Amino acid sequence: MKKRRVVAMIMFILIMTSVFFAGCKKEVSNTPEETGKTENQSQETEKKAEEEAKKDTDPYGKYDEQVVLTAVGGVRPPEQPEVPAGTTPENQSFIKICEDTLNVTIEYLWTVPDEQFEQKFKLSLASGDVPDIMKVSQQQFDELIEAGALADLTDIYETYAIPEMKADYEGLDNVPLKAATRDGKLYGMPYAVDPHQEIQLLWIRADWLKKLNLDPPKTIEDLEKIAEAFVKNDPDGNGKDDTYGLGIAKDFYSGIASIKGFAQGFHAYPAWPEAWIKGSDGTLVFSEIQPEMKEALLGLQNMYQKGLIDREFATKDLGKVVEDIVAGKIGIVYGEWWVPAWPLNLNKDNEPEADWKCYPIVSADDKPALTKVNRVNVPAYNVVSKNCKNPEAAMKVMNVYWDILFNKDPESRYGDLVKAENGFVNHYPPIYNYMAMTQENNYKLINEALKNNDPSTLISSEQKNIYESSQKYLGGDQSGSSWGFYFSRIEENGGWGTTRKVRDAGHLMYNEYFGPATPTQVEKGSTLEKMKVETFTRIIMGAPIEEFDKFVTDWKKLGGDDITAEVNEWYKDNKMN
Repeated sequence: MKKRRVVAMIMFILIMTSVFFAGCKKEVSNTPEETGKTENQSQETEKKAEEEAKKDTDPYGKYDEQVVLTAVGGVRPPEQPEVPAGTTPENQSFIKICEDTLNVTIEYLWTVPDEQFEQKFKLSLASGDVPDIMKVSQQQFDELIEAGALADLTDIYETYAIPEMKADYEGLDNVPLKAATRDGKLYGMPYAVDPHQEIQLLWIRADWLKKLNLDPPKTIEDLEKIAEAFVKNDPDGNGKDDTYGLGIAKDFYSGIASIKGFAQGFHAYPAWPEAWIKGSDGTLVFSEIQPEMKEALLGLQNMYQKGLIDREFATKDLGKVVEDIVAGKIGIVYGEWWVPAWPLNLNKDNEPEADWKCYPIVSADDKPALTKVNRVNVPAYNVVSKNCKNPEAAMKVMNVYWDILFNKDPESRYGDLVKAENGFVNHYPPIYNYMAMTQENNYKLINEALKNNDPSTLISSEQKNIYESSQKYLGGDQSGSSWGFYFSRIEENGGWGTTRKVRDAGHLMYNEYFGPATPTQVEKGSTLEKMKVETFTRIIMGAPIEEFDKFVTDWKKLGGDDITAEVNEWYKDNKMN
């Protein structure tokens, strides 16, 4: 009896439990329509979340609300002849492209002529007026890191940089990225270029050579004779004693009108900020304290004393020397491949008969002159202020620039705004990266297209712009801009054509150091640099050559020996050959 009551009780509990759950199930159940509606809403929510996440990490993602990036700029004239007069960094078409594509507005705090930029930028940084985005030199990069002024771009690069840009760095073994990294943090996007772009060439007024019945130089001695004729024999035919032989700017190290090419003829390798070459024992030595530099300074002193260099060179910055070039007062300058596009093109506009030719640099002895190139060439860094509210926007801006210049059919994405005639100027954006092998690729592809009269193989808008400019020049347009664009980039015996010949001949001396500024360089580098420039200037202007020996002793004592030790400590783990 007791057993039956227990069984009955268990059965009662089971029945009530099943009824309870059945009731619960009935309470939360939906109609088929309601179930479908719920599932659709869930799917839409998930889809929207995915889209938002994708948009947040899209390297070309457009912001819902306007993002403003402040910038500064140095201005030199556009190289493309098709660019409309009055085009400035502030109204260039790239500004409109960024607004339309990204909803990013670039606002310039100020712009100045390119030759005034360095000084203006220093003053701006000293006053704490730091823009959101900027392109800076190695020294400025190191100083801004030291001051804690830059944003960490490590995650931004990984998330937002386009694959094509990453592939370009990978093609250089990511060495440029290592140069921009401190303590595991990436503080800038390196503007890495083909190291051979800094090869020095000798630029001479060939029309003056012809008028004076002179041949191109084969030695430094020949060059001095030509310079003397340019000073004394009235090559411009105006009856005035107003021409100089060799043009040099007071800062010594510009891409044009520097002492670099001349000194390399004596197997000396001055550079800014420094060049470290292999010594006889395999360690790195500072190039500008070597005996060869002493000989180069004696050579410049000799030319100065003969009046073959402007007596006022020590007061003339690059801007003033450019004015003399444009005015037709200078017949010889050392410079890189691009100088026909600026400033020689401006002289060509003033004097259509001006016929600038370029030659490999010449030697003071029977050994070939070698030109200094960096193992890794990072002339600038694109950086972002730590106070920038949207640092990833800077990467998106660089992505768009890269897409326009180096990817196929940018017109299909950005319209005619990518064309020079509509205000697109390659060097006007405040930050941008370049494909390292751009010049070499352009030279080959565009020459082939011109030969076949078929531009269909050209990929980027830059290549198409150069092709069109070259067609105009070859078709009879003798303007300085058309000549400069063609002669710098495409002509076999022009800037890049001659650079290739020097490169292929192997006439190169490598700067083996591409690391960050060492602790002593940061602390004492500017003092040592000032001492160096002042000493070299005095020697060129006639001071006893023994001042060089004192400079070497003082340089070592005041920090140079410590820098040498630091550089070689780095070199142990970073040799590239």
